[in-house]
Amino acid sequence: MGIPALHSLENLMAELARNHSDKIFDISPMGCQTGFYILLINYENYD
Repeated sequence: MGIPALHSLENLMAELARNHSDKIFDISPMGCQTGFYILLINYENYD
């Protein structure tokens, strides 16, 4: 996947995920471009 497509997918996923969950802070691509990191806020406080 090219960098522009990866960036578009990252923005789409982050926007949609943040609109549907209070837990998600950010979604970022891994440096190797084989997956994404998902950063959560206060994850242990959620059931």
